[in-house]
Amino acid sequence: MAVTGRTFAGFVRLRPALVLAATYAAAFVLVALAALAAAQGVLPPFFIQGQGATPLREFVLLTAIVLLAMACAMLLTSQATARSAFHSWCGLAFLLLMAGLCGISFQTAFGSLLNWVSRSYEYLGGVYLLAALAALRRDARQEKCEPADVLRTVFAAEAERLEYQRKLADLARFPHEDPHPVLRAGHDARILYANPAAERFLQSLGAPPGDPLPEPFRTALAHCFRTGAVKRQEYAFRDHVYEISFAPIAGERYANIYLSDVSERKQAEKTLKESQERFRLAIETARLGFFDWNTRTGETFLSAQWKSQLGYADDELENRLEEFSGRLHPGERDRVLAHVRDFLARPYPNYEIEFRLRHRDGSYRTIYTRAILLPDATGERCRMLGTHLDITERKWLEESLDEARAEAERANRAKSEFLAVMSHEIRTPMNGILGFSQLLLNRAADGESREFLRLLHYSGERLLDIVNDILDLSKIEAGKAELQSFPFSLREALDSTVKILEVGAKAKGISILHGIDYEVPFCLVGDSGRLRQVLTNLIGNAVKFSERGMVIVSVSLAGPPEPGGVSLCFTVKDEGAGIPEDRLEQIFEPFSQAGSSTHAKYGGTGLGLTISKNLAEMMGGSIRAESAPGKGSTFFFTARFECMPETLQPAPSPEPAAAGRGRTLTILLVEDNLVNRLLARELLRERGHDVVEAGNGREALNKLRAGTFDLVLMDILMPEMDGEEAVRRIRSGEAGDPKIPIVALTAHALAGDREKYLASGMDAYLSKPIRTEELDEVLRLFAQRKKAD
Repeated sequence: MAVTGRTFAGFVRLRPALVLAATYAAAFVLVALAALAAAQGVLPPFFIQGQGATPLREFVLLTAIVLLAMACAMLLTSQATARSAFHSWCGLAFLLLMAGLCGISFQTAFGSLLNWVSRSYEYLGGVYLLAALAALRRDARQEKCEPADVLRTVFAAEAERLEYQRKLADLARFPHEDPHPVLRAGHDARILYANPAAERFLQSLGAPPGDPLPEPFRTALAHCFRTGAVKRQEYAFRDHVYEISFAPIAGERYANIYLSDVSERKQAEKTLKESQERFRLAIETARLGFFDWNTRTGETFLSAQWKSQLGYADDELENRLEEFSGRLHPGERDRVLAHVRDFLARPYPNYEIEFRLRHRDGSYRTIYTRAILLPDATGERCRMLGTHLDITERKWLEESLDEARAEAERANRAKSEFLAVMSHEIRTPMNGILGFSQLLLNRAADGESREFLRLLHYSGERLLDIVNDILDLSKIEAGKAELQSFPFSLREALDSTVKILEVGAKAKGISILHGIDYEVPFCLVGDSGRLRQVLTNLIGNAVKFSERGMVIVSVSLAGPPEPGGVSLCFTVKDEGAGIPEDRLEQIFEPFSQAGSSTHAKYGGTGLGLTISKNLAEMMGGSIRAESAPGKGSTFFFTARFECMPETLQPAPSPEPAAAGRGRTLTILLVEDNLVNRLLARELLRERGHDVVEAGNGREALNKLRAGTFDLVLMDILMPEMDGEEAVRRIRSGEAGDPKIPIVALTAHALAGDREKYLASGMDAYLSKPIRTEELDEVLRLFAQRKKAD
């Protein structure tokens, strides 16, 4: 009998044997103590002669019998795992001792045959117990160990047997406790065993234990019996997916079947697959190449789209960093690699760069890349992940757009220069035509000659309106048109506009009625000039396209007043020919009218409504029309203005004649064109001013050095020295008073010209052709300054 550390360890682990040994020891100690106590007379006697055994003696005997029975049972069962002479002698000794105690327990008299036999058994059991101890010592000598070690081995072997039985019981319970279905099916596909989870599953299939398996399982079961190999398959039932394993048992005519509910895993796999597919489609749709570079190991992944951007199939380029670095444009290689090194040294949130990579055909493609730096499993930030986007076409488009934009800007500058030249060239002769025709009208008597002069002046005014419309549209399209903001009287602005247009309306027998709603404030702040321009266009069109009747102009609130401002609605209604419904939107387009017949009958450029629409939008409003052929038209125009208290209402402007005929001024007129100089001189002298003439800037400087003047009217484009150079020299003190008022008198009337000349040192601006009311306003202003001085 080998005594090993393993069996000793098993003995130590097995508590039942240890408890039994401790019980025996405790029992012997108690018996010894009880005998000693009885001998000293402390306890009641066990036996009284002639009376038999006492209750105490019966209890002790019964306890001894029970202990001996347990010891015998243990020895008999332990013989199956550890057979030895000690087992035999010790078992026989326990049986004899137990038989002797049983005989004594019958209260036999001392000296009776039963008593004698019982005591003989006890003595013989003691002898056998000594023989068991001798056998124990012999076994110890054979195994070269202590007798206690042999004794522990006996108990350990029994304990191992008990532990093995416990494990078998646990294994037998395992399928029953398994939450997953476990079955056993025979060769005929009948169910031999099913744990509770399998029973519930079979009930849901309508196949209780003992019945054959359902058809989907039979084929798989037959296959596993035929091949002798484990077969796995998936089975979908209701909302669940099961993974089923059929495992045939070698040498047996049955197979174990294991089911596992993999619904959640399958759903997770499906979700992951869908996510990956969406990501793939997103990458392909966006035409993004993807790369993953481990900077520590050098491992690199280049997606198929990354390679496709360079003209290669996925298997035609290796996943190596050199495929990137070796294809960089030579002129950009150092810059790009330095940028990468800088990113790796000091990672920032987003890595973005553009560079060129060599394509398969030898050309270079412009690539835009973005990347981030992520940590690997160890936490080291060494994974550079990013995307490649081929932006070659976009860069080409951007360059094309830049060229187109530059070309458009060149064309716009050329157009602006052309308009400036044409404006100057047209306004210069127009200045003479309109100016002298006005002078002749003022001096001519009634008659045919005066009518001819009136028609001449009217034709010139129409030509100037066309030029002004073209220039206004050019300003608006260029985004250079600006609104002024000054206090003005709405009633005065409306009255003055209607008064001018009433002359032409009365000639056609058309009356103009106008009114302002009582809720509308009269004192406003805004650009009254632009307001008059829109009203003039709308009312002028109403008069022009009407043959009879009246034109009604009204002003009302377009909405409730707001803090500091108000939106007004201007309505112009006529009884003219009307406009077809399909032309109502087109009439606001440049050079568009209600039809070709309209242009043939009434003339015009078709720019007035376009300009009015743009001005309305600049003033925070809009314009629209309602009309029908033969029923007239109604135009609605809205604009927003700031409100001003009536106590601050601006005083009415003085009459032009009074303004121009104030204090006499000594004026230096600088103009190279003889006609324009003659006209300006006559206009100034007509208003009672003294005029000294100069043909260019140099002459003007000489005149200023020689005399004293109150005002300078300075043309811009002149030979020898232009007006701007002359103004710079005057302001620098080269000639006369450097603070003398200077008014620009020029045919330049494009957007920005006024601001340009005022910024160059001039005090006011007059455009040609000279309008007498504007000239009178300028003369009045500087006459008042002279009076104040």
